[in-house]
Amino acid sequence: LVILSVFGLHNMLATVKQRFAGRKRVLFSGVALIAVAAGLAWNAVYLSEQFVKYRPLDYISGRVGRDAYITRHRPEYPVLQFANRNIDEHSKLLCLFQGYRRYYIDRVTVHNEARFRNIVIRSNSPDEMARKLKRKKFTHLLIHFDLFQQWSRVIFTNDEIERINKFFLQYTQQLFSNGGYVLLELTSSHLPPG
Repeated sequence: LVILSVFGLHNMLATVKQRFAGRKRVLFSGVALIAVAAGLAWNAVYLSEQFVKYRPLDYISGRVGRDAYITRHRPEYPVLQFANRNIDEHSKLLCLFQGYRRYYIDRVTVHNEARFRNIVIRSNSPDEMARKLKRKKFTHLLIHFDLFQQWSRVIFTNDEIERINKFFLQYTQQLFSNGGYVLLELTSSHLPPG
């Protein structure tokens, strides 16, 4: 985009030089340069806001380490690091409202709220939900619980919410949480055969 913008500016100034002479040329050239300067100023304001928000010098200077810097801006990062260090490398996580950020986790992840919704709606019991997740080879759930709860109130009936709550109580164990993100292990110890 920068290269195209420079070509556009060059072509605009060349056109002004060809078509106009004297004061008109100076006037139109000045207008073009003011427009470019305004665009650059607009971007400079945006860039400075981003600089203040993300404070990259904290990381670049070494005052803040990599993990602490990422955690400052991605509250799920400690949960993902916990998963990388503590769950089996063949695990499969169903991620709900995690933001499709797969680049911090070294395990198989599926980001699909619709899949979870369909399992809930098409199951008659917490047992059936657990069996369906197990059949799909899921071993863990990674959930941004604040968003999950808001979504659940809109999507599910009261009976389905009760089923989900029983499922969490009976078939999951919390392994780690941070910033509203929770890593749950699916346990099958109470799961009836079938």
